[in-house]
Amino acid sequence: MEAWLLVDYIVTYFLRDALRIPECIERELKLLPFSFETKIHLIKKLRSVEGRKLPNQKSYTAFELHPDFHRKLMEENKELHMRFLELAVQFEGETGPPGPRPVKRNDFELARFVPEWWYERAAKLDDELFRDCKRLSKARNVAAHNLKMDDDEVFKEFDVTSLTELKNTMKRIIESIVFRRT
Repeated sequence: MEAWLLVDYIVTYFLRDALRIPECIERELKLLPFSFETKIHLIKKLRSVEGRKLPNQKSYTAFELHPDFHRKLMEENKELHMRFLELAVQFEGETGPPGPRPVKRNDFELARFVPEWWYERAAKLDDELFRDCKRLSKARNVAAHNLKMDDDEVFKEFDVTSLTELKNTMKRIIESIVFRRT
C-alpha cells in the first residue's frame, strides 16, 4: 500500500509537470484524473502524441523577426530573405536539437506542448515499467479491499519470490520516473 501511495504521488506530479500545472496550486491537481490507471494511460498517450511533434519551441534558444520587418524584407529583397531563411535552417541544424525543425516555431499544432525534459524522460519509460505500475495498482486494489492479503499474493502479482525482489521492482519504477537522467 505504501509503495503504491508513493508511486501514485510521483505519477501525479510527473503529469503535473507535463501539463504545466503550477506547483503552488494544489487544488489544480483536481484537473488530473483520480484513477491511477488513468494517469498511467495519460502518460502513455502524452508520450505517444507528443513524440510525433517537433521539439518544444521554448526548449532551446531561438530567434524571431519582428513581423513588420519580416514583411518588409520579403517585399523589398526576396533574395536576401531566401538567403536568410537558408542560413536560419543551416544554423538550427548545427545548433538546435536533432531532427527537423520549422523556422517558424509558433505553430502549436506541430510543436510539443510538454517540456522537452519531460518528453525525454517519458520516452525512456518502457513497457515493463507500465506493466509493473499496473501490477502495483492491482495489488493495491486487492490490499485495500482485503486486509488479509499475505506476502505471497503480492509476490505472485509481481512475479517475484522475495521482499528484496519486490523492493527492487518498486525502486526501478520510482527511479525510472523521477531520477533517470537524459
